[in-house]
Amino acid sequence: MLFADRSVTRRWALIVSVVAALAIILLRLWLLARYSSSVPSWDPWGAEGKLIYGDWLDGAFDWRRLFDWHNEHRIFFTRVLDLILFVANEMQWDVRVQTLASSLLYAIIAGISIRWILRNVEAPLSIGLTGVVLLCVLSPNGWANAYQGFQSCFYFVLLFALLSIRNAAQTAVSLQGGIVTAVLALAAVFSLAAGVFVAIVCAAIALVRVWLEHCHWRRAINFVAAPLGVAIWALFDAKKGELHTATVGDFLHSLAIMMSWPYSSFYAVLFWVPGIVFALYVLRTRTATAADLAFGGFALWALLLDIAAAWVRAYNFVDVQSRYTDLLVPSLIAQIYFSFRIVDLALGRRRTALLPKLAGACVGGLLCFGVALASVDEFQKWKGSDFYIRIGASYVRAYVDGDANALDGRLYGYATHPEPEKLKLILDDPTVRSILPLSITPSVPLADQRVRSCRWIPDDGSELPKAGHVVCGSDYQEVNTEGQYYVGRLSAFTYAIWSIVGRQPYPELRRDDEGRREAGPRANCAVDTIDGVVSPLGAHRVPFADVITIGGWIGPSATETTRPPIRFELDSDLHGRFAVNTVAGVVRPDVEQSMQMPGYGHSGFQAYLDGSLLPAGTYHLSVFTATGLECDSGIDVSIDHDADIRLAY
Repeated sequence: MLFADRSVTRRWALIVSVVAALAIILLRLWLLARYSSSVPSWDPWGAEGKLIYGDWLDGAFDWRRLFDWHNEHRIFFTRVLDLILFVANEMQWDVRVQTLASSLLYAIIAGISIRWILRNVEAPLSIGLTGVVLLCVLSPNGWANAYQGFQSCFYFVLLFALLSIRNAAQTAVSLQGGIVTAVLALAAVFSLAAGVFVAIVCAAIALVRVWLEHCHWRRAINFVAAPLGVAIWALFDAKKGELHTATVGDFLHSLAIMMSWPYSSFYAVLFWVPGIVFALYVLRTRTATAADLAFGGFALWALLLDIAAAWVRAYNFVDVQSRYTDLLVPSLIAQIYFSFRIVDLALGRRRTALLPKLAGACVGGLLCFGVALASVDEFQKWKGSDFYIRIGASYVRAYVDGDANALDGRLYGYATHPEPEKLKLILDDPTVRSILPLSITPSVPLADQRVRSCRWIPDDGSELPKAGHVVCGSDYQEVNTEGQYYVGRLSAFTYAIWSIVGRQPYPELRRDDEGRREAGPRANCAVDTIDGVVSPLGAHRVPFADVITIGGWIGPSATETTRPPIRFELDSDLHGRFAVNTVAGVVRPDVEQSMQMPGYGHSGFQAYLDGSLLPAGTYHLSVFTATGLECDSGIDVSIDHDADIRLAY
């Protein structure tokens, strides 16, 4: 054997797994406090708002609804968890509370996985795999599941997949073992559509074990019948996703992308070779350990997921979406495991053979490097998504405050729901309005506010953004209710975390008290969009300037760098001038081709700005290059309301 035949003791395995889980929770708390929102986005509005919470409060809730389809998924456990959190939070819907609960679940999954690896894989490989698990779960690759509580369905299917596949590989070949495996696989089916493949994998492992262990036919039937039955039922019950026209080439292209994660190069498919070679070895020798079977099951599950995702999305597949990556991590661990198992088999007793050991280490190192590399790009996507949701939240808040057109004309990414009319119908429901999170509770409190244990109270002072704090219990009983909002107990806890950690930092528009500058030389420029809306010359209305994004181009740049500095100024006759220095550098080949001049290749900008200090009013927008060239955008930004701190929560 390449590694000494020993595993980490029970005590140390437990300690390491608990410490790892705590580290994951602490990191998640920090990330979610800075890069998430309490506001629902897209699917939850229709799947939870009125359908679950509204009917629950109206006395029209049907328990069978927990088992209903959501698109092609059954998300029973997510619905149950979110309903429990809703009731525990005193009937207030708060995505931050949901993400806290799903982060705890994710940390538990990681802890269980680490403990199993330390107890069932020989050291020091088990220690190395533990490090890989930590790298994967601490990285932001799966941010799409982290920042929306509705995505806990991905964590539930991952939990039941790990438990059921592990059980199928390790449990005694008996009727009881088969039933436990089947029940866990069935739980995966009712977590997410990917659970169907869990049931298939568990049935396959059961069949392989019967073959490997030369079981008597009665024992074999007892062990296999239940998992196989669940797999067959799940296949026939599965609801097919929407298919689009695609060629065989499109499918193979998409499959290669899925199988190459965490890389984007098709050559990364070669990382699957160790698993294939080891599978052939098992078939030839009819020998495998429980860990071999479990890791083989994880790899097979990921392969089936890859095939399904490629088949459904082959028509326009570009990259592996963030929400899938959490489900692909077990397969990545398996690829590293099998690379070392092959080395183990190749070496036998020859402990001094260095080259095979290095080959196994290279596979692990390259995959870890790929995870770290992918994390950089995904983290930027996470921060950008947080920015867009905050803009979308300001539109929702404006609508519930009485602006009937606030949700119209919003582009993809800048809206919390793709169909404004459907979102309006949901928000028009009085029951839904009474359960909204603190950030988008109407500025004029409802006459029949739902009473909760805590209350948000505005601070004294005129500084922007308007600040406030949450108090609970009897502290607020004698306080005037004007400008105050009831808050659930769990929301008070997440608000406290958020207020300590602080929101994501952006360049701040601050008051500029310098004298009004004289008109200088003009730059070639254009402001294309504000908050994702195409901005023609004239007025552009923003309901709340909590955050603002401005897109366009300006040139020529005085330097050859790819991040030339620029300056935004918002000038108001009533409030004076506010300014911020930031950078351009977005590649704009269209501008370079149109201008036919040097200095425009990186003239584009997509600036994310904190405008929460801007008083309500009308401001003229100008942009300046580092050399003082001025771009008069021709746009007046009209801000309807002062921002307050709860909008950022």
